[in-house]
Amino acid sequence: MKPQKIPSVIHTQQRHYNADTSRSPAPSYPYYRPNSYSTDMSAPSDERRRSYASSHDGGIGPYNGDSTSTDAQHAMLLDGVVEEIDLDKDQFEREELKALQAKDKKLKVGLCLARFTTRLINLIGSILVTAFLTEVMQFYMKSADLKTSVGRPGTAPYITAWPSEPYLLPAYIMMGSAFATLFLNFSSIMASCCDLCLVKVRRSTGIDVFSCVCTVAHVVVWAVAVGAYHGLRNGKDLYSYSCSRLALARTRHFPDLDFDFSCAGHKLVFWTAFTACVFNIVAMAEIVPVYMRRKLTKDLKHLEKLKV
Repeated sequence: MKPQKIPSVIHTQQRHYNADTSRSPAPSYPYYRPNSYSTDMSAPSDERRRSYASSHDGGIGPYNGDSTSTDAQHAMLLDGVVEEIDLDKDQFEREELKALQAKDKKLKVGLCLARFTTRLINLIGSILVTAFLTEVMQFYMKSADLKTSVGRPGTAPYITAWPSEPYLLPAYIMMGSAFATLFLNFSSIMASCCDLCLVKVRRSTGIDVFSCVCTVAHVVVWAVAVGAYHGLRNGKDLYSYSCSRLALARTRHFPDLDFDFSCAGHKLVFWTAFTACVFNIVAMAEIVPVYMRRKLTKDLKHLEKLKV
């Protein structure tokens, strides 16, 4: 009969229900796994904290049991990457330091050679000005007291070979300028030679600054000398008088005096000094590589401090 089958169905459903409830005390969610936190107090505190953090992480999933080993592997990989980055950075800094040192050495040698050549040409110019001016001054001193009588010999009036009160200031200014540039050129040449032997960057850049100051001083000294030698001519100075018609007329009374020689000597003095002035104006372009080297040495010092 049909009423007899009802208890068996109820019994079967009850049996399935009891089996389900005994299998799982809690609702079975898709990624649920029991708490894996270890209560072993003998384990180190760091491991217990990592185990606790991994077991109480908000993202509980099927791979939580291996989170400690995974984190350790990630940490080892991260340490390796950081160490490799540090090694690459150190290698890059060493290569950059070597490149800057090579560039600084190239600039230093180029500056020293250019400076030595410039000072040598200036030294030759100063020697030439001094030599030419010495010749014409000796010519003047030997003939400064020469005079002859217009009328009977030994009676007044007298004619002198040079003006009675010659204007010697331009010649003295030129002579002083020549001696000053000789001293500056000699000092600069010695500094250039010492710069090649220097290792310290600070002293080497100090010599660069000294060389630039000497170049500017050369321009000023030669400009003043040339301006005074040409601008102060008034007919009584040695330069303008030697090249004047009056001096040419005096050769009738003083045939032994060669005013053409004196005029040529004064012209050589003037044009040599003028050329030296223009040459030093061009040499002021030295300031550009000196500025580049000073900027480069700042980067070198910064990298050397980082390496220390």
